[in-house]
Amino acid sequence: MTSIMGERAWECFSYVLAIILGVCFLALVKSLPQRKREVNKIPPGPKGWPVIGSLMHLTGKGRDGFLFSLVRKYGAVYSLRLGSQLVVVVNRYHDEMRTLLLDGHVLSERAPIESLDSYFKGRGIAGAKYSGGWKDVRKFTLCIFKSLGLGRRCFEHNVLCELDYLLLDVEQHFLNKEDFDPMFLFNNATANVIGSVVYGQRFERNDEVFETMKAALHRSLRLVQYGGATTFLPFMRYLPTLPGLKAFYREMNTVICCHKIFIDKHKRELANRDGKATNFIDAYLDNSLQGESPSSAFRHDSLAFLINDLFMAGTETSATVLTWAILSLVVHPLIQKRIHQEIDSAVPSNRQITLQDKPNLPYTQAVLLESLRYGSVVPAVMRATTQDTTISEFAVPAGTIIMLNYHYANFDPDVWKDPDEFKPQRFLDSEGNVIHRKELIPFSIDPVDWPDRRWN
Repeated sequence: MTSIMGERAWECFSYVLAIILGVCFLALVKSLPQRKREVNKIPPGPKGWPVIGSLMHLTGKGRDGFLFSLVRKYGAVYSLRLGSQLVVVVNRYHDEMRTLLLDGHVLSERAPIESLDSYFKGRGIAGAKYSGGWKDVRKFTLCIFKSLGLGRRCFEHNVLCELDYLLLDVEQHFLNKEDFDPMFLFNNATANVIGSVVYGQRFERNDEVFETMKAALHRSLRLVQYGGATTFLPFMRYLPTLPGLKAFYREMNTVICCHKIFIDKHKRELANRDGKATNFIDAYLDNSLQGESPSSAFRHDSLAFLINDLFMAGTETSATVLTWAILSLVVHPLIQKRIHQEIDSAVPSNRQITLQDKPNLPYTQAVLLESLRYGSVVPAVMRATTQDTTISEFAVPAGTIIMLNYHYANFDPDVWKDPDEFKPQRFLDSEGNVIHRKELIPFSIDPVDWPDRRWN
């Protein structure tokens, strides 16, 4: 009896086990094509080398050529393995706009860079994560700019005053028959324009603190690339500090220290100031003291980092665009001559050019727009997806780094005829009126844009 029951139990167990194994087998067989399809939904791209992926192709002068070649091979949206990270590269304007506009919050987070995050600690705008505090800081910053006259004639006055000093510098170099770097002069001019808004004063060349800040800022912008190493190669965070990264920290400490010197000066003078704040620091301090700004986001130790963001994003970008414009005019003397003729005919010789003259200078505007395209001073930005999403019918999982390749968008042969040629006429219609082409990405179409992009 016992043996019969045992045999029947074994038969039942075998039967159930066979059913379970059969169901699992069928489920596995059914899932294989589905898994293959899901893998295929990830944008195609090169496999790259073990460990480093395609990182080596993104260093040096061959970077743009490599990224452009991948568009021809894989299409406008492709993927790269950069170290341990999957990076999806979006190249064309319409794909970039669609990606950002369908749900901008999916790409609201910047790509994590641990070595830089550990330094900035969420202070300022560039170093903070997308959050309620970040929104408060950005909104407050824009309100201060508005109250100080950003985009109004009083701000234009600061620019025109600095222009006088710039022209004097250029004239002095010509009189002395000296070579000079226009980038240096433009950097100085743009830094002083920003300084006039932030600090409420203009700085002479003999101001040691301001000159030290500018020099350290310039060097730090050329060292910041070392911070990305630990993003793509996480094991490097356990190695001794990279020499370039250590130098970046040192330069940034100098920049922040200089800003704090000016901030302390404004704090000491705050009690004796009469009337409304006329610069960014005083407006920030006033609102902090009155409790009108969110205390969690507006710690006093964050002010120096916020000021650094304004200088870091506003100085180099503006100076680089102006330098590209000058270089293009040197290479194309006929374009230079036509600008000169337009300005002479539209603006009296006894006064400076102002924003009121803008409608009468369409060709000059077109040259500046083409300089923005041709210079492409912000070649790409890195974001990170906050949730699973779809980009151009490709499945992109949460936490994926997205590279918006603005440089390709500004040179896309399907959008710009003869993209490698400097042609201001691409921004003019048949009657000579300015065309503001939506495909131009001068700085960013990122929903998480920076406040000083507006004065650029």
